[in-house]
Amino acid sequence: YIVSTDAIGMGLNLPIRRIIFLETEKFDGVERRELKPEEIRQIAGRAGRFGMYNKGYVGAVQGLPIIRAGLEAVVPPLDYAVAGFSDLVLQAEFDLLEVLTEWNRMPTVEPYRKLDITRYITIISKMREMGFTLTREQELKAANIPFDESEEALRDLFFSFLRRWQQGEDVDQPGLPEGDPTLPELEQYYRKLDLYYSFAKTFGCPVDEDRLYDSREQVADAINEILLHRLRNNIRFCQVCGKALPLYHRGRLCDECYQRERKNRARRPG
Repeated sequence: YIVSTDAIGMGLNLPIRRIIFLETEKFDGVERRELKPEEIRQIAGRAGRFGMYNKGYVGAVQGLPIIRAGLEAVVPPLDYAVAGFSDLVLQAEFDLLEVLTEWNRMPTVEPYRKLDITRYITIISKMREMGFTLTREQELKAANIPFDESEEALRDLFFSFLRRWQQGEDVDQPGLPEGDPTLPELEQYYRKLDLYYSFAKTFGCPVDEDRLYDSREQVADAINEILLHRLRNNIRFCQVCGKALPLYHRGRLCDECYQRERKNRARRPG
C-alpha cells in the first residue's frame, strides 16, 4: 500500500493495481480547488502495469462522480511547451550573466515558450554584488539550487553556506529551533534542511545523512502533532448520526443522512 500526494501523477511507473482517491480537491499554492480532468486522468493512469496486470482499477472514498466525469472528459491538447537553456551557455566566450540576460531576451517560435530564468540572473547578480568570486560552472550550479530566494531566512542561509564553502570551512547542518517552535517555524526549518542537503550535494560537502534523517523525522512528527491537535479541536460531527465529517465537508449532516432527510421530506404530503 502506498499513500501519496497527487505527485504520484507525475508519470511514475509503479506496479500498482488500484488507485483510490481519498479526496477530489487539492491546494495548488493559491486556493483549494477541484482536480482538473487532466490531473485526474494522470493520477488514475498509474493504475495497472503492462505485463503485470491486465486491468487497472480506479475508485474514490468520496466524489466518485467527479472522478468518473474527469476520466470521461475530453482533455484539450497542450497549447505550448517550455524550452530551457542547457549547459552550452558555459561554452560561450562571454560573461555568464551577459549570456543568460541575452538568452532571456531572445524571441521564441510557437509552440515553445522560454523558461523564466529571472531567478538565475537575480541570484548570480547578488552573489557578485556580495563579492563572491566563482567560476561560471560554480555560479550556474549555485543558482540552480532549489530554494525560495524571496524568503529572507533561506536567502541568508544560502549565502552563509556559500561563504563558508568558499573559505574552506565546514558547511554545518542548521540546528533545531529552540524552545517551543510554532508551526511556521517548524515548516521553515524543514525548508532549511532541504536547502542544506541540496547545497551540500551540489558542492560536494560531507553530510551526516543519519543525523539529517533523524532531524527531518523529528520536525515532521512535531508538525503532524500540531496539525492533529488542530484537527481534533476543529472536527465536526453529523448532527443526526454523530459520524465525523470530512474536514472540508459542507453542511451539518453526513451524505447518507442528508440523502435520507431529502427522501423523507419528499414522501411527506404537501
